[in-house]
Amino acid sequence: MQDRGGIQNKVVQSGIAGLTLTDYAPGDRFADFDITPYLFHGLVLKEKEFRAAMESIDWTQYAESCVSVYCSSDAILPQWAFMLLSVKLRPFAKSIIFGSTEIHRKKCWVENIDAADFSHLEGKKVTLRADIKVPEEVYMKATEKLMPLVATLMYGEPGLPKVIYKSYKPTTGTIS
Repeated sequence: MQDRGGIQNKVVQSGIAGLTLTDYAPGDRFADFDITPYLFHGLVLKEKEFRAAMESIDWTQYAESCVSVYCSSDAILPQWAFMLLSVKLRPFAKSIIFGSTEIHRKKCWVENIDAADFSHLEGKKVTLRADIKVPEEVYMKATEKLMPLVATLMYGEPGLPKVIYKSYKPTTGTIS
């Protein structure tokens, strides 16, 4: 293949498929729920008051959101409190985790990679494009998912990739 100036495009000729993992980043709305404001002095869970506070929250504000529940104080909380929050959030939230929004975003991104159909890459040379915005967990999940499919898995840019994995087919025949 040549461009207008007669120069060959070796990247196109190589047959290397570039895969951009940012295409699989979650586009969802993320929301935080800090349990601390619902504690007595931000440290103690009083069951009756806590349950009453949970009843007074408009949970619809979390509709279709990925909700990250956390406690910003050093309070030691009973596990049932987090179970109760799950019960309240479940009818509205798209997903719920205990932890930070950053952890939740990475989890959703990994789930998107896991759900993706990469069958069109079967038997091909594939480069996962380098991008500082892509978390390591996403590269690891993509590698795990692509290894059984691709002939070669690389990292970087299609013009100058770093080979990470090559599928080796056993030869048929006997050694004499």
